[in-house]
Amino acid sequence: MKNVLNKTFGLKSFKPGQKEIIQSVIDGEDVFVVMPTGSGKSLCYQLPAIIREGLTVVISPLIALMMSQVLYLKKLGINCGALTSSSSPEEVSEILNNLSQKTLKILYIAPERLSKASTIKMLKTGNINLIAVDEAHCVSQWGHDFRPSYLLIGNLRKRLNVPLVALTATAGPKTKIEIVKQLFKNNNPKSFSYGYDRPNIFMSFQLKNSPRAQILNFVTQNKRTSGIVYCGTRAKTETIANALNEIGCSALAYHAGLEPSARRNVEALFSSKDNLIIVATIAFGMGLDKSDIRWIAHADLPQSIENYYQEIGRAGRDGKPAISLTLYSQEDIDFRRQQINEGSAIEVRKDLNHQRLNYIIGLADEIDCRRKNLLGYFGEDNVSCGNCDLCKDPKNTFEASKSIQKILKCIILTNEKYSITDIINLLTGQLTDKIKENNGQKSKFFGTGKEFNDHQWLSIIRQMMGKDLIRPSIQGVNSITLTSQGNVFLTNKHPINFNLDSFHKVSKKSTIRTLIYGDDQALLSKLKAHCRKLAESSNIPSHFIFRETTLIEMAIKKPKNIDEFFMIRGVGPKKLEKFSTSFLNIINVSPADPLHPARRKLIGGTSACIYDQLIEIQSKLAYGRDGHQKKITCSPSIIAKISKLINPTQVVINNILGKKKALRFGKAFFKILKDF
Repeated sequence: MKNVLNKTFGLKSFKPGQKEIIQSVIDGEDVFVVMPTGSGKSLCYQLPAIIREGLTVVISPLIALMMSQVLYLKKLGINCGALTSSSSPEEVSEILNNLSQKTLKILYIAPERLSKASTIKMLKTGNINLIAVDEAHCVSQWGHDFRPSYLLIGNLRKRLNVPLVALTATAGPKTKIEIVKQLFKNNNPKSFSYGYDRPNIFMSFQLKNSPRAQILNFVTQNKRTSGIVYCGTRAKTETIANALNEIGCSALAYHAGLEPSARRNVEALFSSKDNLIIVATIAFGMGLDKSDIRWIAHADLPQSIENYYQEIGRAGRDGKPAISLTLYSQEDIDFRRQQINEGSAIEVRKDLNHQRLNYIIGLADEIDCRRKNLLGYFGEDNVSCGNCDLCKDPKNTFEASKSIQKILKCIILTNEKYSITDIINLLTGQLTDKIKENNGQKSKFFGTGKEFNDHQWLSIIRQMMGKDLIRPSIQGVNSITLTSQGNVFLTNKHPINFNLDSFHKVSKKSTIRTLIYGDDQALLSKLKAHCRKLAESSNIPSHFIFRETTLIEMAIKKPKNIDEFFMIRGVGPKKLEKFSTSFLNIINVSPADPLHPARRKLIGGTSACIYDQLIEIQSKLAYGRDGHQKKITCSPSIIAKISKLINPTQVVINNILGKKKALRFGKAFFKILKDF
């Protein structure tokens, strides 16, 4: 073992736990490993693969991760390969040839390939003696990255009758149980658990307040070191990378929209170059062999605590101090909620994802200790920290149990059919259409919450979600419901402190956003998602399509047609032509009929209104006043020409129409223009 570690891998000593795990794998035992990110899990199956006879098959969830590992191992002189959807015919042929000659030592494959009979047949000819399952939490429906194909691994192991080693860094108590059940069936594996703590990483969260400036300031403070900025969208990676380069940093964007060769180039540059910054989506960094990443920044709230833990864990793998900053906002939460609701998962899974999002909200709004919250999520209770923003600078708090009780009772009283906005409106006594429809003004809670403003109630509700007292209902649209913990709190009220800083601090942007809730907020989220989609397809920042203030106005005013759309601030002629149809289709349930080109030229002016009235009166008179005459109509170009006339006489209109049409429409058309 020591000889292979030194000569093949160029390492002087094992990290804690590696030697014991590797020995058990070499001895042919079933092994289940839980180790923190950056603790060297890959070596626990790579080194035994070299020492043991035969082939080790590694099930891995990401192509980028597999290719990175294969590249690394080939440089060490190890005969290995990967079968992925991007494998060329030549690469597949080489792997099959090595399998038949039994010279291949390690083969990476995606779990989806296990559903093919040809894959099983191929593996049976390869002299397999070990299966390694990387990111083993993917087998669990409780896990954050559930992959149904991982459920096939247990049967594969049974058919091949070889030992199995499963490894993960992100498995809570329920996930651990399911991993053992699904992968090892009736065999109890030898388990190794080395905890989750990375004490060298300083953890901090901030509410968004000029988020770009917050990111740039953070990066500037850590300028002469390597780091990663994680973003929620592809477009934002490009925007922030450009902004960092403008202030003298060396930054590259990384996302799935780049060509594979471009992504590989970014990965190679980051691994070899000092002081380079990568601005990436979550796809970047898994299996990354770079020990001196000094910081991680999240420009947007991560999807879950597991994602957060994995991503900050890419820093400080050399054991030296590292720092992380995560920005978050109500808008981030709404965006993540929308992703869950619009996903293809079954309802139970969606509810689980909402619960998981609640936990990361709870970590963001924590008032005690970040590390205690984070490790408690993974089942670790005995936690010491001193290396997070809350331990360094404790938050101001307020006792919130009475307010929580009031909100929970409101939700029950309204039969869990109200949105967050509706609950806030009810408490602050705002007589909206929704409250009128449900006779909410007669509720005993109507107007009883005027001690707080809208933003402050929203802060309380967000922090209630962080405690998993409430969640979005998977049954109703935008409605919220009590969780089992919420019901317990109703019957067993106890003191509970909330973050006072986020309760009072409201940035200018936050003030604007708090003006839009409920259905309007849901529509705004859809408009933003569409804006991001358009921006990503054109590889430009989303604000090049429409700025946030423009989208907010769209969500509030809900233009019904192209003329109303043109009146929205920020919509010019070019953007009207390019984007009006798709945005109007999102805003309106029944999209308007497409306009004739002659009508489109009149958009936004008085002539457009006149044109529409002329068309309307024409349809009424097309068959004469009695409705029994021969049909006569005017072309759109003639209608447009008349609509642009200024103070015309009856004679002028009649001359444009011609004798027959003037008899049918002349007087009616003249009356419309005269009224204007």
